[in-house]
Amino acid sequence: MIDPTTGKKYPAPPKIVAQRDLKERDNLPLCMDWHNYSGLWLARHVLGLPKVLSRLLAGEEVTATDPDLVKMTEMALATRAHIKAILGFTISPKCTPIWLLSTLIDQLGLKMTSRRKGGKGLQVRYYSLTVEDLSFAIDVLQYRERQREEKELKERERLSKERIHQAMMQTQYGIDPPNPSVVTPPQKGDIYPLDEPLTTENEPVEIEETEYKDSLPKTLSKLKPCWELLEEVIKGGREVINQMMVMLLANSGGQKEKMVLQHQLFDWLIRSRKLTTLTLSENI
Repeated sequence: MIDPTTGKKYPAPPKIVAQRDLKERDNLPLCMDWHNYSGLWLARHVLGLPKVLSRLLAGEEVTATDPDLVKMTEMALATRAHIKAILGFTISPKCTPIWLLSTLIDQLGLKMTSRRKGGKGLQVRYYSLTVEDLSFAIDVLQYRERQREEKELKERERLSKERIHQAMMQTQYGIDPPNPSVVTPPQKGDIYPLDEPLTTENEPVEIEETEYKDSLPKTLSKLKPCWELLEEVIKGGREVINQMMVMLLANSGGQKEKMVLQHQLFDWLIRSRKLTTLTLSENI
């Protein structure tokens, strides 16, 4: 990968790491607190942790003066701010190689042990992964590798069945397989996407103008009775409300006026119900 700002080249993360980032963004599109697994991998790769970790997984022992650890410490001191922002821990100016290695190893869920070698006064401390953690880590890696292989095998079987089905449809009925609406463009240069990029062609929807013009008068004729009834209901409701306000303000009115007002109110409610029923029947 090439940084467009600085022009520097960086190694692309493994496909499994990039897929984790892409899967999280697909499943949580509205979340703004995504994990940046590719950034974590790149930070550890720049420090040189994969090389040291592969040696430890192979059963080797390292010392504080190991060239790989010294180089890792120098790189960490030079990029303290980036380490803090990406990996989440602070690099002290007095950082030692063993402390840095143990911190990075601890983030991976592993532990280190040490033992001394050499004669009196010349003893050197050697560090390695604990036997229990090393055995557990190897078992987990092997299990995940088997899971990935089984998943890839199932995917290949599914694609093979689809191809056989399409061939049978073509042979028996002469039906060509549908063209995929999603097309994957080829990779360009050194650009490494998180996953295979997808582009979808926009298929314009054509609307027949003549059909719309022919259906417009029919629609208006169906809506005309509803519109007329709606006007009557609104007008009647306005009259009832005006009379109610007048009576309330005057704080007077006999039994006859109340009966007339009640009759008008009931009539307005009946016409409103009739309008609702007519509208529903027209829509159905």
